[in-house]
Amino acid sequence: MLGAQPSPVTDPPSIVSAARLVFERLRRAGIPARWIDDIPDSPLIIAGQGPIGIATYLDDSHPATVGQSTIPPSFEGRMVRAHGIERKAGVVAALATLLSSPELRNDLTVIVETDRHAGSISIEHWLQRERPDLSAVAWEITDIPLNPPVVARAATGRLIAKIELRSARQQVEPVYGGVLPDVGFALANTLATLKSADEEVRLDGFYDGIISPEEADFESLQAVAPEFASWLWRVAKGDHSLSVSHMTLGIFCAPSVVIRDINVAHNSPYLANSASAIIEFQLMPGQTAERILETLRTHVQNSLFAATITPLLVRAPYSAPEARPSSIGATSFPLAPGPSPAALFATQGLPCVGYAVVGRHEGNEQNGV
Repeated sequence: MLGAQPSPVTDPPSIVSAARLVFERLRRAGIPARWIDDIPDSPLIIAGQGPIGIATYLDDSHPATVGQSTIPPSFEGRMVRAHGIERKAGVVAALATLLSSPELRNDLTVIVETDRHAGSISIEHWLQRERPDLSAVAWEITDIPLNPPVVARAATGRLIAKIELRSARQQVEPVYGGVLPDVGFALANTLATLKSADEEVRLDGFYDGIISPEEADFESLQAVAPEFASWLWRVAKGDHSLSVSHMTLGIFCAPSVVIRDINVAHNSPYLANSASAIIEFQLMPGQTAERILETLRTHVQNSLFAATITPLLVRAPYSAPEARPSSIGATSFPLAPGPSPAALFATQGLPCVGYAVVGRHEGNEQNGV
């Protein structure tokens, strides 16, 4: 069991409450646990003191997970239930059992985070401040429709950036919008040039250097393509046009960019003086966030000279191609899409592997832990 995945946390107080329940349960079980709350609304729980780190998360905001539980029957009555951990309770209970084992107690450190989708900021601060004595880390991969147990030896990266455009003009009524620059339209037009209707990113050199999966990796992806595409079609309500194979390879092998937010400053009854957008890139092993950021800055400022581009979150892709975790009996995948703390551990020189012990099957059905 391990931990990693990001998604917007819509109810921080509930997540914090769930984390507190997990913390108290660990302490009552006699497991050494620490509560670290350096980041507001994003506490971190560290349990155990062993050299092998196992990371999990509580901020699972997938709408289909509300009210679902993965508590194994053998743990009923021994694990708390709370909004925010209902679906992850089985994982947490299983990890607590591992820590309670005399044979494993001194080998493991369990890391429970509450801000995976926000970028694992609490883990980043903990690693920088304490430099924990770990030798390797396993992190839980994003909730995807694969039958567990699953392991992955690479992870996508993330680059979130804010583009801002401001005008120095004074208050001008919209009647002059036909002859004066409209910052909202100017920004929207530039955003539209970032990718094609076929989802191809149009930044110069964007796809350069991407590490291509091995032939065996392509075969493993093709094997799950029908189930993966079927699940995605249900979730997306038919909002797609790609073939089954193309869709699956695009998720696991292709980088992308999406717009997270667009805002035009409300300045009624005058023309807006500022507009901004937040965009997010998913990066593949072989790409670097620094190079993509510089290319983005050049691309945007070619049409919007006065625009500023500010990075909000940078998480490098992670790859450990020498790892062959399939030998332990789990299904091996070349890469786990979605946010993860893998790069944070890698910067500490720690080898990593992703894992999934909770699966998603037909409809909202969940595979057990």
